[in-house]
Amino acid sequence: MIGSPPRSRVEALDTPSFALLKNRYDVELIRDGERWVARRTRVDNARYTGDPTAIFA
Repeated sequence: MIGSPPRSRVEALDTPSFALLKNRYDVELIRDGERWVARRTRVDNARYTGDPTAIFA
């Protein structure tokens, strides 16, 4: 075979991307016997660098 092998559809569509998110977390914990369990978690995005669709798309 001459040249490089054909790329898969995923490889052809995959483009490099970058995202760095700075978040604040507010977690409500409850006791369950010997362990702690998160009942509620709230994430507030403080700032970001790059393309957030790299994470959320």
